[in-house]
Amino acid sequence: MPKIRHAFLLALAAMTGGVAGFVAGIGLDSRQEQAGSGIGMERVRRMLAIPAADKADVEKYNAFGQLIYWPGKRAVPRPEITASTIIAVVFGQSNAGNHGGQRTDAADAAVLNYSEGKFFEARDPLLGSSGIGGSPWPLMAKHLLAAKAADRVLLLPAAIAGSSVADWSRGHPLYRMLEQRLNAARADGLQVTHFLWHQGEEDNGAGGYRRVTPAQYAAGMRELIGLTKSIFPKSRFFVAIATRCGAAFPVDQKLRAVQIDLQKIDGVFAGPDTDAIYGTFDRFDDCHFSATGLANHGAAWAAALTSPSAPAAPK
Repeated sequence: MPKIRHAFLLALAAMTGGVAGFVAGIGLDSRQEQAGSGIGMERVRRMLAIPAADKADVEKYNAFGQLIYWPGKRAVPRPEITASTIIAVVFGQSNAGNHGGQRTDAADAAVLNYSEGKFFEARDPLLGSSGIGGSPWPLMAKHLLAAKAADRVLLLPAAIAGSSVADWSRGHPLYRMLEQRLNAARADGLQVTHFLWHQGEEDNGAGGYRRVTPAQYAAGMRELIGLTKSIFPKSRFFVAIATRCGAAFPVDQKLRAVQIDLQKIDGVFAGPDTDAIYGTFDRFDDCHFSATGLANHGAAWAAALTSPSAPAAPK
């Protein structure tokens, strides 16, 4: 690795809360990541010439590259679930996963991370999604509790970095993964109340390349929404307006229009417009959210859930 790039990575890692918090930004953006390609700490250590950790206790991933074990995480007893408990599946691509520039922590026993039949404290990185950095979800949950919108928040992560809506369409691997995970949650007595979808950067066509057409995006999303409604018919599905990923992939107006139009489906609501979270310090690599961006992202999701709104006009 050239010395300049090596120094840049070390400096940026320090600014974003350490090597682990920076993992999502190493030479990649969400357009370059491959679906299911979890980026492990060992790869980060090799790139930055950091001594290897104790091999007896390192993070583990499933076949989709989603985190299933993180050193120090311990299961906690099953919580009491009431009619006021929010049980949210949080999914999409990297900005819905653990790829933020700083890890966050709900620091509240009323916020838990459910994964593979067990409950854990909601501290990044969350089990169930790709990446080992930060996410907006613990911060969102803190806002929901503060607003008394719920007595408890259970997070069921399922994001995959670099995934297209095509990967989540019927007959494709991530559709089947989600179907299996939802059926397992239902069998474990969990009734999902909310589906929080943040995806679109991979399908941005503003840069001249479009993996799926707007019509194909809409069709794939309708299949995905249909899956969630078939298993949890009373759940609410929230669609974020998310298309931006750096200067090469600016806001995609056509894709935004599709995401907004989806909100006209019964039981589908407007998530936050995260294309608008693009201040000087909001994205550490011009695509993934920094500590400031994650704070804004989490607050925006909480606002969307506490006051479900009608579709907005494209910006």
